[in-house]
Amino acid sequence: MSAWMYFDESGLASGYTDASGSFPSPYDAPRAVRIERDPHSGRTQIVFLYVLPDEPVVPAAEARGVCLYVGKDTARLYRLEMNVPSLRPQDCLSRVRDAAAAIDELSHMEKLTRRWENYKLARNVLDVKGSALSDALASSERR
Repeated sequence: MSAWMYFDESGLASGYTDASGSFPSPYDAPRAVRIERDPHSGRTQIVFLYVLPDEPVVPAAEARGVCLYVGKDTARLYRLEMNVPSLRPQDCLSRVRDAAAAIDELSHMEKLTRRWENYKLARNVLDVKGSALSDALASSERR
């Protein structure tokens, strides 16, 4: 498991507005992200941390072999999960990019549209921290 990678939430929200034209709530902006991998099962997760404590999560949708897990009550994106039985260090960045593409592909789903601003912010996190997440994943594969 990698350490949490913190960042400035206000920078992530710049340029994003919700349906009413206002900035998303700070509660909807991820504060940190990390990547976890179980080498025995091949399960890899990208996990988002928010201001408020975690809540129970449920699987919401799947695309490109990536399952999105959202908060049961808030529908915030808490986790992206991929099953990757064998992973070479040079493939790590493409796995992170697949996770980002899965968010894009699922944007049209009705059950996800009410929190789309949150998903855009999470997608932006993957753009900003993608290389660092890939490096952390590759490092865990070498252990």
